[in-house]
This record gives sequence, structure tokens and C-alpha cells, in this order.
Amino acid sequence: MTEGAPELSPREMEIVKLVSKGITNQMIARELSISENTVKVHLRNVFAKLNVESRTEATLFAISHGWVEVEGSNIPLSLEAADGASHPSFVGRRWIWTLYLALVVALAAFLVIFVVPRITAWQAPAQRGGEGSSEGAAKGTRSTLLLPPVQASPTVAAGLAAKRWKSLAAMPSGRWGFATAVFRDKIYVFGGKDSDGGSSSVLAYDPGEDHWSSFTPKPISAYDVGAAVVGGKIYVPGGWMATGEFTSTLEVYDPVADVWTRGAPMPSPLAAYGLVSLEGRLFVIGGWDGRRYRSSLYEYDPSRDRWQVRADMPTPRAHVSAEAVDGRIYVIGGANSGGDLDICEIYDPTQVVKGGSPWSTGAPLPEPRSRAASAVLGRNIYIAGGRGRRASSTYLRYDVGGSRWLSFEIPFAGEWFDLGLEALDIRLYALGGWPEENSRALWEYQALYRVFIP
Repeated sequence: MTEGAPELSPREMEIVKLVSKGITNQMIARELSISENTVKVHLRNVFAKLNVESRTEATLFAISHGWVEVEGSNIPLSLEAADGASHPSFVGRRWIWTLYLALVVALAAFLVIFVVPRITAWQAPAQRGGEGSSEGAAKGTRSTLLLPPVQASPTVAAGLAAKRWKSLAAMPSGRWGFATAVFRDKIYVFGGKDSDGGSSSVLAYDPGEDHWSSFTPKPISAYDVGAAVVGGKIYVPGGWMATGEFTSTLEVYDPVADVWTRGAPMPSPLAAYGLVSLEGRLFVIGGWDGRRYRSSLYEYDPSRDRWQVRADMPTPRAHVSAEAVDGRIYVIGGANSGGDLDICEIYDPTQVVKGGSPWSTGAPLPEPRSRAASAVLGRNIYIAGGRGRRASSTYLRYDVGGSRWLSFEIPFAGEWFDLGLEALDIRLYALGGWPEENSRALWEYQALYRVFIP
């Protein structure tokens, strides 16, 4: 520590260094294997100790005290507070930094408002090193920008899609209805269905090397499954087995040791459910048990190896897209005996403690859709592929803050469902799925762009 500087704990210092790289609370939580809420608590403590009001001010403080080394004054422009919300305040502790940041933000705003809509924004060199990597980057200040959907002619839209989507190394074997999870910047793939029936293989993709590796197979071959990470372990519950039976088994994978163990089984056998990890717990939502569509919600606590039955979802369904944003779980689309659905229902765990109703309704999809893949970047839920009238021609992005649906570019025209979608750094990765000609595919989508300002 610099003489006279506030004393931070080792964990707080870790978080300050990650904040200085411009990454989100969600990414910090994933990197440190802690909950997003714990990150927010640490950030509030850091802000209080440093007497600052934003992530940017904390980064400037760290730079000025020599806690972090930044090439070319690589200062993130995000003004997120500890709760992840953006604040327009440019109040600084040093007037020169305030003026500098104001100029930088003004230039970034100009790029977003005037340059991006004309599709003339400059894309920085691709960085495979992840957040904070200087590989291939020009020296300068870095900002991460979300390019808004561009309303353009089909010709222009196709050209933009070609720039943002890129085909990468195909999976060693094709599959659909599999589970995916991200751990330490690698995308893990579990189980699924292939041309020979159920698959038990485990694969991992390294974006930095554009390379696939194989690991210890999943003990139970199953498809229509999900996977989620809690505390450095990957949990894969239930599924539809090749025998035609459904299982309630909870399998737990340790990606560091490459070892499988088992947890307590789910309250009932399920497949085609939604699965979310939130605040160190798993939530299994809806699904199909071989006889009926389910509205059940099961909560699992890994620290106690115990399941609890929570309030049923209002609409029974399977093949949903489920994601957690801002401490709430969004359950989108899906299908039941009435066909594909456009509904969005939101579960708020805090209402359980308060004694209120935990379920509410969000903005519905523009059209019914099931068997789609989903992922979260920032406060946006991306929906790719699926079954539905326009699923093959329109991919969707849900702006949680604005409660509205927007479209984004597709990699190709055609049917694609039961695929996987994961977010890493500023990119999305869509992989596998049906039809069979897509079952080994891997596509990368650049959802965010970095602008380097000399």
C-alpha cells in the first residue's frame, strides 16, 4: 500500500484491480467464484474507504497510488456504482481528471449517437486475451460500447451481420439439447443428444486458442439438460435419458480436478427445464416430466446439499429461456400443450422473505418462441434461435432497464434450435443444435465494441 492510502483487504484489492480492467460485477463474481451481491458489498466498502462515488473514481485512485499498472492510461469509462447502476455524475477528486473524463465521455457519446448508426464505427483489433488484455490493442483509453440495433435495408443489415458474426472451430461431435456453462473463460458442454442417441461426453472450448478439449464423461447420458456454476463447481440436474426415462439425479462436476460427484436428487425427475444460479443457489424452473408440463420451482443450496420447493410459476411450460439479472429471474417463452408461448414471467426471491408475491409479469416476446438459447451481457438478455414463426429470421435482445425487446443480427437464415449460447467478455458464442447440419457449429457474435481514444 502507498503511504497514507486507505487500507484495503486482499479481497477488496482484488476487486479494485478487476474494476480497473473495466469488467462488470457479473464478470468479477464469475472470476472470483463469489456471488454478484458479494461483489456489490465489497465495492460499497471500497467506495467508503477511498471516499469515492463511482467505479471510475476508484480506478483513478488506484492508478494514482500505483495499485494497478495501466498501459496508455487505459481507463474504463463505465460510471457504474457498487449496485451496478450507471450514474451520470462526473464529480472527481481531481479537477484535471474530471475535465479529462468529461472530454472522453463527450467523444464516446458522439461516436454512439452519430457514428454507430451510420455503421462507420471503428472496431478495435480483436483481443483474445479477455478483459484487460493489451494484445493487439493500440495504446489509449478504452471504452466498451453497446452498439444499438441498426434499422437498415436487408443489404446493409447482412453486411453488418457478416462483420459481427464469425464462424469458429467446430465441435468435435455434433449434438443438441445439451448443457453449457462458463468457467475460467472456457465454455463447457455437457451431454445432449446426437445421431446415436444420448451423449455423455464433456467438451470445453477455449476462445483464446480456438480449440476444443475433451474431459471425463458425464456419468449419466442425458439430454434436455442445463448447467450452472456455483462456487467453482458445475451442477447438471436431471434430464431425459437415452432409455426414455427421466432422472432426478444431480451431477456435480469439478472442472479443476476433472471429477464428477453427486448431490441430493431433485424433488422429482425433470428435463427441458430452465436453470439459473443466483446468489450462490440453483433455481430449476418448469420443465417436462414425461407426462405433463411443469410449473414447479425448485431451489437448491449447495452448501447444505438441500432442495426446497418454492412458489409455482404462474404458467406451466418447458423449453424456456431463463436468466438472472439484477437479482431477479426472467423466465421467457417456452411451450406447453397450447403451443409456443410469448410470455415473460419474473421471479424475485427477495419477495419470499418479505412475504409478498414473488412472481410478476414482464414484457412479452414479440412472438411466441421455444427451444431458444439465451445469455446475459450487462443488463441485456440475448435470445438466439428457437422454434417459432420468426425464430429463424430474428434474434432478440431484452433491455431489462427499458423493459423492451429489440432485434439483433443473425449469422445465417434458417432454422436453428436446441442450441447453446454463452457470453464471454464482450462476445456471445452460439453452438451446436438442430438441424443436424448445425450440430457441430460454433459462431461468435461481437455484442460490444471497444473504442480506443489516443
